[in-house]
Amino acid sequence: MIRVLGVCLILVSLSSCLFGRRPVSGVVSYRAGKVYLKQGNAYQVGALKHGWRPFPVKSPVIAFHHDRSGATLFTDAFCGDSFEDAPHEVLLDRMVHGVEDFRQKRSHSFTLNGRKALATELTGKIDGVTTAISMVVVKKHTCLFDFVLIASPDQMVNVRKDFETFYQGFEY
Repeated sequence: MIRVLGVCLILVSLSSCLFGRRPVSGVVSYRAGKVYLKQGNAYQVGALKHGWRPFPVKSPVIAFHHDRSGATLFTDAFCGDSFEDAPHEVLLDRMVHGVEDFRQKRSHSFTLNGRKALATELTGKIDGVTTAISMVVVKKHTCLFDFVLIASPDQMVNVRKDFETFYQGFEY
């Protein structure tokens, strides 16, 4: 479990490194199902079931850890000057930079809060640890929103529904 947690921290850091930290990017806090952004706006996320607890990280993300499964999920946003209107596929490809031997298991487009979103699930190795990763990206009002779930492959099935509830509650 400690190794999976370390892998999660690496992926959270990669997210910030890939998209940068500019003055108008990033999230600053989470309260009552809302993720607050640096510019004062907020977006809604779905409620997580019991067992998920806030997980403090130094990157500008809101993260939660599930002790029983060892899974971690996080969300972040890049707005204003940090927003890049690249295709969804390109944005997801950038997020897996640093994941070795990754294999995409499934990918699909859908509508989230009235906008096109892309979800991808894959397995790969981060720092030698085999990991399952599920990611969703959606763009709205010059902001890019990322939702990421990281778990050991055998635990992904146990936490996937919680992750889906979390990102499907998105409203901005």
